[in-house]
Amino acid sequence: LWSQVRRSRKTSNTVERQQLKLVVSGMLIAILAAAINALLWGIVWPATTDAGTKLLADLVGNFIMTSGLMILLITLAFSILRLRLWNIDLAINRGLVYGGLTIGLAAIFFIVLALLQNVLQSILGTQQTTIAAMISAGSIVALFNPVRLRLQRFVDRRVFKLRFDLNEIKALDKPYEQAKPSGANGSESLSGKSLGTYQVEKLLSEGGMGQIYLGVQPALARKVAIKTLPTRLSSEATFRARFEREAHIAASLHHANIINVFDYGESDGTYFMVMEYIEGDDCENALRQHKIFPLEQTIPVIQKLASALDYAHEQGLVHRDIKPANIMLRGYVDSLDGVEPILTDFGLAKLVDSHSRLTQAGSMGTIAYMAPEQILAAGSVDHRADIYAFGVMCYELLTGRLPFPNDNMAQMVFSHLQQPPLDPQLLQPGLRGEMAEALLWALEKSPENRPQSAGAFAARLAPITTGEEAVILVIN
Repeated sequence: LWSQVRRSRKTSNTVERQQLKLVVSGMLIAILAAAINALLWGIVWPATTDAGTKLLADLVGNFIMTSGLMILLITLAFSILRLRLWNIDLAINRGLVYGGLTIGLAAIFFIVLALLQNVLQSILGTQQTTIAAMISAGSIVALFNPVRLRLQRFVDRRVFKLRFDLNEIKALDKPYEQAKPSGANGSESLSGKSLGTYQVEKLLSEGGMGQIYLGVQPALARKVAIKTLPTRLSSEATFRARFEREAHIAASLHHANIINVFDYGESDGTYFMVMEYIEGDDCENALRQHKIFPLEQTIPVIQKLASALDYAHEQGLVHRDIKPANIMLRGYVDSLDGVEPILTDFGLAKLVDSHSRLTQAGSMGTIAYMAPEQILAAGSVDHRADIYAFGVMCYELLTGRLPFPNDNMAQMVFSHLQQPPLDPQLLQPGLRGEMAEALLWALEKSPENRPQSAGAFAARLAPITTGEEAVILVIN
């Protein structure tokens, strides 16, 4: 209870606090009415034998009880319809629409069942009533669920503006997924082979949109990272175009904290891009494998990433998939001291003024880090969606957990859209107040209320005290 009260005071806005007061007031009135009714029944009824007095007590008690329940219903309805019940509104509305569709569909199918049964009886004869009933019922049962699911998808996309099927949302987002064994994405291992003038040595990692190998460029005697497009995707022109587009975008960026791309090509049907090889590990592994990081080491990493993001945004780019897995840590071994963070993976990036639809296919981004507007309409987001994702990642770095952790991906979507994050200081009491405020600022639901640049966010986050007051953060 104390946690909820503190969250309301710390993170809720004026409208949310009004909603909470309304709902709590309605509940208290309903409880008081129930108590008065119980008091009348428990004291007045046993104390009198007069039928008129009992009838009056009965009427008064029922009136008070009914009035209390009506006031509760009115406060709930007002919160939903006028102020919007922020933490369950979408779930309730979606459930009501789904329920109405299911009831309406059931009624239509019942009518169709009766008509189909009559038609089959006329064809098979009145002696085959049982067979006609079995055929018609079987047909209706087989069609009901597919039609219902199609209607639900239509509602999600057209009414609630969701870009994917929440019933299958786990397939869209697999945070902290380990690298798969070679060939898991439909491509045989290229280790020991050559791609153009590059010699492939070993597989480093593998994801849905490519495999990354350690390679060597013999002419310059240097190590490189080679990203290849899986065979199952290289046969499709759209994915080939997206892969080439990623190479061109990354190659056009020149910043100390953004990955360098050297080359792009095709060899025997394998499409590949050649990038700088970074000695170290990615931020996701650092979060997963290590338990503590000093704050004075974490802040410089955040500041450098903010600089890289601002540079990309100045070039008219929106990354759209900021997350720890896409941050390489050059020089990382056991600590963040002296580490150079490198922003990678521009496969989902878009030019703000581009009309290309190459990034419209599939899931755009990672749900755990996805801005509300990106969940609703990925094609129309601007750089502030990156700032939200960056805020989520920084929240995770500084508290040891995501602002909206949930094994249920659909609930995580609802949380991004509607629920305020928990006050970071409740998770990390040593976190300074201005840092907690900066994190909540970056996680505002409305893009207009967020920092308008990553640098502005980092500047508010930056004031820290080192030395004796250094905060050691627990990273789960």
